[in-house]
Amino acid sequence: MTFCERLVSQNQRDQNFAAIVKEHDTILPDRVRRLSIHNVLQTVQQSRSVPQLRSLFMFGAVARSSMRKYLSNGFRLLRVLDLETAPIKTFPKEIMDLFYLSYLSLRKTRVKVIPRSIGNLQNLETLDLKKTHVSELPVEILKLQKLRHPPGL
Repeated sequence: MTFCERLVSQNQRDQNFAAIVKEHDTILPDRVRRLSIHNVLQTVQQSRSVPQLRSLFMFGAVARSSMRKYLSNGFRLLRVLDLETAPIKTFPKEIMDLFYLSYLSLRKTRVKVIPRSIGNLQNLETLDLKKTHVSELPVEILKLQKLRHPPGL
């Protein structure tokens, strides 16, 4: 890591702007707003909930138990959820509790069916379904009046 990268990383941590998890024993900061989890096969430790979290990115081989744990943790303020390449075959039901969610990426997952309850995500603007196994969308997707970017199949 270069000096500039270390400086930016330290500044982000100091301001609770972002955290990057690459190791399974990482303990998350309390007030982080953006969290990126990379290739962590074991469950990431979490001492407390992270109520300030606005964006969650999970890349690579993230353990299903970690993913479900984070999604069921009550991130009521989460606006961005990127599950690209996550090892999932079904649409995580925990997503339906994310009222403020505006961006959802399931790109390159094995999800086959989008539930009818997708129509309840009234703040959803972007739904990325590229390179998934989804072949059709429920009619309830028409309820999403803020959807700006039609899901690519």
